[in-house]
Amino acid sequence: MEQAKTRSRTERHQNAKPKSSNSNKTKKNKPVSLHRSAMFFLGVAAISLIVGGMVGLIVGGQSPLQVFNPNTWTHMLKLIFSA
Repeated sequence: MEQAKTRSRTERHQNAKPKSSNSNKTKKNKPVSLHRSAMFFLGVAAISLIVGGMVGLIVGGQSPLQVFNPNTWTHMLKLIFSA
């Protein structure tokens, strides 16, 4: 019986096939759809509005959960649009 030849680590790496690098291939980036961008922007804007309202209510000495009260929003709209 013939024994299997044991190779050292360097011999294995020298004889190994080089892996194909992705640097040679240009990946075509998928353009982000307008719908996805708009939904992301609206989501970030809504979260920012809620968090900003909570911070403002905390600074004003009120409960931050009042930001979810519809009367708070009607009061803010009256302050903004009734000159």
